[in-house]
Amino acid sequence: MLTASGFVVRPYHGRLRSAEKKENQDLFMRGELKVIVATNAFGMGIDKPDIRFVIHYQVPGSLEAYYQESGRAGRDGGTAYCVLLYRLEDRRTHLFFIGKGGSTVDDVLAVYDALKALRADREAVPVDSLQATASGVAKTKIRVSLTLLKDAGVVGEVHYAKFKLIKTDLGRGEIDEIVQQCQERDKQEHEKLEQMMLYGQSSSCRWKILHDYFNEPFP
Repeated sequence: MLTASGFVVRPYHGRLRSAEKKENQDLFMRGELKVIVATNAFGMGIDKPDIRFVIHYQVPGSLEAYYQESGRAGRDGGTAYCVLLYRLEDRRTHLFFIGKGGSTVDDVLAVYDALKALRADREAVPVDSLQATASGVAKTKIRVSLTLLKDAGVVGEVHYAKFKLIKTDLGRGEIDEIVQQCQERDKQEHEKLEQMMLYGQSSSCRWKILHDYFNEPFP
């Protein structure tokens, strides 16, 4: 749509090659590229003073994320517009990622045991091999379990969808603790998402909502 309207547009997201990401970011920062369509991977460290628009096509997962991302606009003190294209259905996407697919301790333990059986401490193994070895665990839950183990520093993703085992001496109690910590994080993220959705639906002053959320006085 933007290209059809005459804009020169570049993308920025995690799956681009590093060189392409750097080129697109540098063009934007120098002002040679007026519009960039990006995931939130772009937001960190962007301190360009004359950004006039930040338009969110999807609802972010928290007010912290929204405030940080929208705060890239108007740093020179000039007029800037932060537009949130609010759509209630976006909540489902966040809930899917927050829920982590509902992996249980048994699921995560089965995946961990499969990694050990495949000697993943020596050579990274693909998800398909884990699927065959941990046959009682659904493929979606295998991926979720790998994410939990990766976040806990138990496995590393060597190549895309290939995983290597870093810690080989975990017991059920330690796996249980990893799952419990994840469930607690999920609960906190769910509460943050609900605050973000309330912000999108509110008819009151949104600056006041942000000030209240961050416990800051509102003049």
